[in-house]
Order: sequence, then C-alpha cells, then structure tokens
Amino acid sequence: MKVAVFGLEGFTFGKKNVSDERLARLQEVSNSKKITTIQIEFVPIEDIKDAEILLSKEDQKTDLILSDLEYIQDRLVKEIPQQEKELFSKAKEILE
Repeated sequence: MKVAVFGLEGFTFGKKNVSDERLARLQEVSNSKKITTIQIEFVPIEDIKDAEILLSKEDQKTDLILSDLEYIQDRLVKEIPQQEKELFSKAKEILE
C-alpha cells in the first residue's frame, strides 16, 4: 500500500513494516512458521497518482481542496468528453 504524505515537515519517506499483535495470535492458532507483516510505502505528494491514501494534517485540508479545485477548473476549460465534464462539475460543487 502506498500513502502520499502532504505537509508533514521532516517526515521520513520509504517502506515501513507495520506489526500487528493479532498476527502472533493467528500464528499460534494456525501453527504457521512465518508471519508476514503489512508493508506501507510512504511517498511524497508528487507521487500521489500512485497512492491509495493521502496523509496530512487537519489544517492542510484547505490547501488540498484549493489544489483540487484549481486542477478541476483547468480541466473544465479544456475540451473533454461530456461524461468527464459532468464528473468534474459534480466534484467542483462538492469541493466548493
């Protein structure tokens, strides 16, 4: 899983294993020899297209909304398919 990080100063990007104590219990019950932890990759905001999740501080929400609105407005002035135009129009209403 990839997580894009926005507005968190000094955050260390890269892959990190996430341990879960429930896995140890499952290992006992199933007698398995190996535990495979969940791995999360934290990436900078520039790689948001590859991410499934966006992580930011609450006070950065406005900046993200304004950035999305700017992108949508740029797309709406271009020649795009009607279905895409309708989708962006709905998204614009929600963000406004």
